[in-house]
Amino acid sequence: EAIIKKSNENFFNPTYQSESLWFPDIALNKSERENSVKNEKRFGNAFHLLMSKVNKKSQIDLQLNKLIETGKIEYSFKKELKEAANKLFTNKQYLNILLKAHKITNEPNIIIDSTTIKRPDKIIFNKEKTYILEFKTGKQETSHHGQINEYISLLQQMNYPDVNGILYYTSSNLFIEIPT
Repeated sequence: EAIIKKSNENFFNPTYQSESLWFPDIALNKSERENSVKNEKRFGNAFHLLMSKVNKKSQIDLQLNKLIETGKIEYSFKKELKEAANKLFTNKQYLNILLKAHKITNEPNIIIDSTTIKRPDKIIFNKEKTYILEFKTGKQETSHHGQINEYISLLQQMNYPDVNGILYYTSSNLFIEIPT
């Protein structure tokens, strides 16, 4: 005998009585936390891709639309991505760095050896300083400081002037400068 299917896609819905378990909601319930994490990662990837194409606030809409049209970013993230990108370009600390910038590179490959490549999100150069910017769409973690410190060390070894690291947390508009 067929069982009426629930409309909730997070549950296994048997079609026949023989497929039923006495505990289907417990045993086969997809983890909401797992789905949330996957969604956060997809948003993070989309934000990083967008910011790799944008160096000025005026570029946000055009680049976001291009990335959606080409299928590289999900349309469902459009509003949230636009808000997060615009928020970055209203951050006073970021704007002060951009004012003096003479060159910006997005996701440059730093080749360490034949098997290791590091890729900071953005490097902003001005005459006196070099800024390494890492975007973080999740929670603050101590490992983020280690990551940015590694990038600082690499650029110092390459003799860039006064290298500074920056962690930018999109959800809180938190801009943390990591001095050398």
